[in-house]
Amino acid sequence: MTELSSFNNSKPAGSLEKNLATLLLQSASTIYNDTPIVHPVVCMNAIKNILGDVRDSPSEILLSYASNYITGLIPREKDQKVLEDIPKDGIGLSIFISDLEDACQQGDALQVQEEAARVYLAADGSPAILEILAVLALQNVESNGGFIFHCLRAFAFKPEKERIWSFVQCILQTMKNQTLPKPNESTNNGSNDLGPIFLKCEQPIDWITIAAVWRLWESEYMRLPGFKREISHWITNQNITQNGNPDGSNPDNMIKFRKEGGNYFVKLAENIIQSKNQVVERLAVLEALRFFVKKMPIDCLPIVAKKINFLMDNNESR
Repeated sequence: MTELSSFNNSKPAGSLEKNLATLLLQSASTIYNDTPIVHPVVCMNAIKNILGDVRDSPSEILLSYASNYITGLIPREKDQKVLEDIPKDGIGLSIFISDLEDACQQGDALQVQEEAARVYLAADGSPAILEILAVLALQNVESNGGFIFHCLRAFAFKPEKERIWSFVQCILQTMKNQTLPKPNESTNNGSNDLGPIFLKCEQPIDWITIAAVWRLWESEYMRLPGFKREISHWITNQNITQNGNPDGSNPDNMIKFRKEGGNYFVKLAENIIQSKNQVVERLAVLEALRFFVKKMPIDCLPIVAKKINFLMDNNESR
């Protein structure tokens, strides 16, 4: 997997790494029945990525917000019972993956839980089940693209075996009320189309999805072909024509951040938290824009700057 947090490229302070790992696990273990793209795991992984810019002196405002936000959520309590209730005799892997896929496709929540538990137990707790579920969830990129990216990355921050089932449940509980379309046909569209889509997109909430699928496309997951199949199909339904670049704003701060790093996005995140308006959603959008600052051609940074200004000047990000 190539999309690694900057924490993974250095030796962070142990207490910070442990704190973030705990927050990420807690965010994946909460009862949540709202929009997937603003799931707590999305918010916590976004904060983790932004804090990566100042890991030597992390922002107390961001850490305090993350802790208080998680404290206000209700944790799931029956994850392990699902595993305990599955008979251990006769478990074999070859059949259960297709059974799990069929159950998810049919939207049978109880059967999905049983089949997921069988696959998990048969594979001795392999994280591969997360990718199996991710491919299924990406059959609806519009709803699940941002959530799946951040959930996978949150797990990868500390990919310990005992954490896998909590993240499996995070995905299952998010998908349980969805009716998934059938697997889509792959198209010739790819990551080269995502830049134009972003430049033309005016809805901040959609920037999260575009950044997420771009990073998934460039990842190294075992089931990447399945990811790309669903993402390429989603791209066909987006506006990828270019009618000239829209007007932009002064990109000096973005250029400096791109060259030197620093606390530019940390300060923006602190302002969002202190505004107390649409905080979870706007933090996730800001983290996506941070990705675009690093990814887009430098002549496109004025447009990214304008989008950042729009996010910071408007409390409504839907």
